[in-house]
Amino acid sequence: DTCGRRRQGPRVTDNWRDQWQADLEAGLAAAALAWPDGQPPVQSIQFSGGKLTLVAGVWSADQIERFRASLRSSGWSVESAGGRLVLTRAADGARGRA
Repeated sequence: DTCGRRRQGPRVTDNWRDQWQADLEAGLAAAALAWPDGQPPVQSIQFSGGKLTLVAGVWSADQIERFRASLRSSGWSVESAGGRLVLTRAADGARGRA
């Protein structure tokens, strides 16, 4: 700005912040409901770009598949690699598929 005013970056609106918080809370709630019995708590959590990443340690393939199937029915997609579970909202067409 040539008038001496400092240029400001984009403002985070309350609507955006509310949606971000709702997505985070929904992902955490879905993961908690599907969490396998006897599995220790999450080691760390990251939420960025609509993806909830849970560092969960070592799970069996069966535990991962049951977790994935449980979350799929409630509209979530789960990818797993290296002890990390990444949850994202499933595309509308993928919800409820086995």
